[in-house]
Amino acid sequence: FPGACTNVPGSFECACPAEWDGFRCGENRDDCTDNPCQNGGSCKDLLGGYSCDCTGTGFEGANCSDPVDDCVNHRCEHGGTCVDMVRRYRCVCDDTGYTGFFCEVPITSCSPNPCLNNGTCSLKDGGIVCNCSDPGYQGNLCQSDVDECADDAHKCQGESVCVNVVGSYSCVCGGSRTGEFCETAVAQPQTSSSSALSDGAIVALVILALLLLLLVVVVVVWHMRQRRKTQGKYRPSEMEGAAPAPGIPMDKLADRGERLI
Repeated sequence: FPGACTNVPGSFECACPAEWDGFRCGENRDDCTDNPCQNGGSCKDLLGGYSCDCTGTGFEGANCSDPVDDCVNHRCEHGGTCVDMVRRYRCVCDDTGYTGFFCEVPITSCSPNPCLNNGTCSLKDGGIVCNCSDPGYQGNLCQSDVDECADDAHKCQGESVCVNVVGSYSCVCGGSRTGEFCETAVAQPQTSSSSALSDGAIVALVILALLLLLLVVVVVVWHMRQRRKTQGKYRPSEMEGAAPAPGIPMDKLADRGERLI
């Protein structure tokens, strides 16, 4: 028998696995006692386990916990939408122009008007025809929105951005255009010449003024040096002290009949 035996004073003990019971682990444990099968499934105890019979429950899986997808082989017609339910399904015929359990019966009356979004209903060949007067919708019953931005059916001009909305669209204009379709250019304000100077132009003017000032200083210095070169220095006091006065020796004077007394 399965189980782990442990010796104890005067006897022994058996540690049984989950699916076995009894002093020697020789009895099959009833795994259906806790009713593991869900949603009305029938439990059958097995040797060391159990099985669930999910017949007629609408569920499947080991414990009948997973719903059966009844829409796998549905019979909804004309674009009807299948909705899974327990052990059955139903067909949603909205926006198809048909009715009936499987959306197989055409709607033959315009009263009440089956057309959506202001569509106009008319009878043709035993059925209805919806004229989608609103250009923002399309489909058998005018139920689907038209994405004018994706179809390039919009009238946005320039570099404006088209934004699709339900049943229509809008144009997002830049700062230079306005109007419903951004068709009008916005007049830009004229700036005066005194205020039109940029920072770069102001810096250039300052540098030019400094260069002109430097040129004037250079020219003035050059003229002063030229004047000093062409003009002499006359200082009588210094000249008298530096050179002896010219004279004629007494003995060289011509004797013209006169004598010195």
